[in-house]
Amino acid sequence: MGLGFELLDDSDTRLRLVLTAPDGLPLTWHLRTELGAGPLALLTLRGFTLPKQIFSGGGLGRRALCLGRRYLAKGARPKRQKALRGAEAPLKVLLLALFLLLRGGLLLFLATVTLYRVSCDPHPGSRANVFF
Repeated sequence: MGLGFELLDDSDTRLRLVLTAPDGLPLTWHLRTELGAGPLALLTLRGFTLPKQIFSGGGLGRRALCLGRRYLAKGARPKRQKALRGAEAPLKVLLLALFLLLRGGLLLFLATVTLYRVSCDPHPGSRANVFF
């Protein structure tokens, strides 16, 4: 009850393996090899290009996220500076709230979150972004 097989060479990069099961049904596998750039060559054929720069160097993003707008590059866009200026205060409040929660001050944590929600809620009547 062995399996019979036949190996057919379709081209330079593709092999077809045909197995015959004991009940007579053929099982077919197409084995393909990747030459050259592999999957990236297919993306190039479809017009896809990889971005030239993915990460900014020197840990700039981490410093800007942790410490606010002081560490932005001198050539940064004004929109980004304005966005960071607006996000700096809520980030400090949330970090303080997280510190108090980790320290065990649950009551102080809830008070900080309540103050944050009261001071930063653009629509006082809406309950769309309610976490508690």
